[in-house]
Amino acid sequence: MENSAILDMPSWMSRTTLDVIGHAAFDYPFHALEEKDNVLRQAFGKVLGESFGRPSKASIFTQNILQYAPKFLVGFLFNYAANFEHAREMTQLVQEVSKDLIDSKSKAFMQGGGEHDVMSLLVNANLKEKANNGLTDEEMLAAMQTIMGAGHETTANFLTWTLYELAKRPDLQTILRREVKAIGGAEFSVANIESMPYLQAVMKEALRLHPVSYFGLREVARDDVIPLSKPITLRDGSVVKEVPVSKGTTVYISIAGYNRNEDIFGEDTHSFKPERWLDGAVPRKGAAAVGVYGNLMSFGSGVRSCVGWRFALLEYQTILVQLMKNFEFSVDPTMVSKIRREAALVMQPTIDGEYEKGSQLPLRVSLVAT
Repeated sequence: MENSAILDMPSWMSRTTLDVIGHAAFDYPFHALEEKDNVLRQAFGKVLGESFGRPSKASIFTQNILQYAPKFLVGFLFNYAANFEHAREMTQLVQEVSKDLIDSKSKAFMQGGGEHDVMSLLVNANLKEKANNGLTDEEMLAAMQTIMGAGHETTANFLTWTLYELAKRPDLQTILRREVKAIGGAEFSVANIESMPYLQAVMKEALRLHPVSYFGLREVARDDVIPLSKPITLRDGSVVKEVPVSKGTTVYISIAGYNRNEDIFGEDTHSFKPERWLDGAVPRKGAAAVGVYGNLMSFGSGVRSCVGWRFALLEYQTILVQLMKNFEFSVDPTMVSKIRREAALVMQPTIDGEYEKGSQLPLRVSLVAT
């Protein structure tokens, strides 16, 4: 097709969001969009699938005993275990970049300068507290690694699955594109974005159907009893209405399971249907409402919820608006049956039979007809 190309969405979205987090959090240009073979982006892309996807029996055993292992053993396994090879490479790359950034930002503040990005503010605050209770160099490097990884790969994954769903439904693209064009102008403000109901509906539905983090872990702080929303009848006929938990118990929370709860989201929870957010079908508050956004568990809930969820939503909407404004997305029907969800710490798209190639989701991208 003229004026179109088949592009791998995970790669392009990852490069886009890495550049965004570079400017927003570090005031640093990673140049990931300009450099196809950007080593930092490739390192982040490899580490999830290689370290957490399709684990062997040995790696499952290793990951499960880590919670009981002493710190020195955890460090030894990370430094030498084969399944953490890409994680080690990524850590080394990020630390090299981070050290340079910390040094340059520290010098800037000591000379009376400094910027207002997240990392500059953290470095400045740490310089003031260093003599007392500031972060160690190791903790600063760990903070930067967390911000880089959590601040870009998650949103890239979120955007990728959204574009996939829209590519399967050109009619939904048309509705969204019409709403985007109705705003007009080259620049979109936060107020513009928040006044677009269909954009909000698409975003919530993508968050619901494709939560980046598909499960969460919590440790019970004290002996307690968890009430069940519905009683469960066991094989012996007994009925359970609550579950006692002891202090120290690890509780696995199925975020993906909750987000497809038919009692909350309707019987068609396995379908991508933005309209469910427009017709009042989803309760927005009250006893059934959970999470920090949209009655969804995608960002967690409570004091341990995602600290960057507002930034992630604004970043997502800003990028999606520009993509809808300028491009059309479609997918080869034969490819739809080959796309697989790979649980690799985040839910990555892969192609059946090509798992070794990592995260992939090819879409045809065309210029919007003027």
